[in-house]
Amino acid sequence: MEMEKDRSLAFLDILVMMRTDGSVTHTVYRKPTHTDRYLHASSHHHPRHLQSVVTSHTNRAQDLCAPKFVEQELSHIQEVLKRNGYIMSRRQTKRVTKAKKPEVNRQPAYMPYLRGITDKIGTALNKYSIKTVYYPPSKVTNNLRSPKDKLPYEAPGVYKIDCSCGSFYIGQTKRSIAERLKKVRSVFGWVLSLNHKEIPVSNSNLGE
Repeated sequence: MEMEKDRSLAFLDILVMMRTDGSVTHTVYRKPTHTDRYLHASSHHHPRHLQSVVTSHTNRAQDLCAPKFVEQELSHIQEVLKRNGYIMSRRQTKRVTKAKKPEVNRQPAYMPYLRGITDKIGTALNKYSIKTVYYPPSKVTNNLRSPKDKLPYEAPGVYKIDCSCGSFYIGQTKRSIAERLKKVRSVFGWVLSLNHKEIPVSNSNLGE
């Protein structure tokens, strides 16, 4: 829970401050751990994504700041975005509004952004009122191994329960195999207690 400090209180991304006359004013709030690192201008992203970094921060300053703090916030944004590789002009710190075009309800096209290829396809589709949604073709997380250890039998799949008498039971579950075997123990505990052994033979993901 946020606590008042120096006659100010943070609420979401707004810093509410009380004046000496009892009235309140407000500006943008950033946590002490905020690094001012944003999507770098040299990143291989569609220009629309890069432009949204500028417009979103500019519009946020206009929306969340009291008139007294607007210029201060815009100056901060201009300096921060320059450090992130953006070439800023004073004109870019003005509110950006776009006139709405008549919309046609068509299925958007989703494509990886490849400069000089898919952006040209998107331009052609736009002539037919087909919106193009671009996404990065590769992310850092796709090339790194997960730091979390996988627990055994946590995926759905096929399992096998052997019996000391030579018989066995093969089943399939959409839940995790561990959960299924736990259910088997609770229902057929008196059977499994007779030296039965559980051996999952497949842990492949079968989907939901």
